[in-house]
Amino acid sequence: MQILAESEQLRLITCNKEVIDAIISHSEELAVITGIHISPDWNFYSFPVFKLTQHCIYANPDCANWYTCLVVKKDTNVLIGCGGYKGKPNQDKAVEIYYEISPEYRNLGYGRMLASMLISNAFTYHQVSKIVAFTLPDNTDSIRILEFFGFQLVSESFHIDGSVVFRWELSKMRCKRLRVLY
Repeated sequence: MQILAESEQLRLITCNKEVIDAIISHSEELAVITGIHISPDWNFYSFPVFKLTQHCIYANPDCANWYTCLVVKKDTNVLIGCGGYKGKPNQDKAVEIYYEISPEYRNLGYGRMLASMLISNAFTYHQVSKIVAFTLPDNTDSIRILEFFGFQLVSESFHIDGSVVFRWELSKMRCKRLRVLY
């Protein structure tokens, strides 16, 4: 099990083949493999992202750090969410982040901590100069997090299901100027 990042309160565990297979199969093996407590009401909201992660990790196991991580609350060793990147940086040196915290742990600052860890980690790589995120217009909690870190709304587009999505961007230069990371 590889740790992508760690703070005083959170640990981000990279999903390798074994971990992602346990998630996809909704197996109780996830707790055994990772040694973390899996809350019975932990939802697999990001199932499509887990499927993408599984496909990409099987195709290129060395890229696991550029996909999904499990978010563990360190003091209780409980899985409280997931997040990560939706692939390696592209030719524009951009990487997309996503994050999700289980409902019972929302509005406690964990989403902001997770975003901070993902942003900090991504910008340590020379091949990343911009971070991208997408939100639905009514996801005010996520929008507040992105605005806190200096992300700028750059466009609106339509999702495949017809819903509007916002595209946000944060450049490495802007992030350094704002100095908002923990």
